Amino acid sequence: LEQANFINTLFKLNSIKINSIFDIEIKFEELKNRILKRSKEEQRDDDNLNIIQIRYQEYLKTTQLVSNLYSSSNPDIFHKIDGSDQIDGITSKIKKILKN
Repeated sequence: LEQANFINTLFKLNSIKINSIFDIEIKFEELKNRILKRSKEEQRDDDNLNIIQIRYQEYLKTTQLVSNLYSSSNPDIFHKIDGSDQIDGITSKIKKILKN
């Protein structure tokens, strides 16, 4: 939240406008399965269940709060995107929103 407040102040002081805010949401189970699959495919030791759970808890304590802030303060430019879609589908949705 501190960083969000800083960037909001910086943008306001410099007359910079945010046109779109995206929140790509995905359920923990889906996220966990994707990361564990990637871990196997890329032989990554840093993507294990314990690390995934720690990162997700940190997300809930920090990033999710920022998302909630922007959702309530900027509902007209805040867009939730289903992160369980494939990358091409997510990209397509974002591009469509940006075109409007």
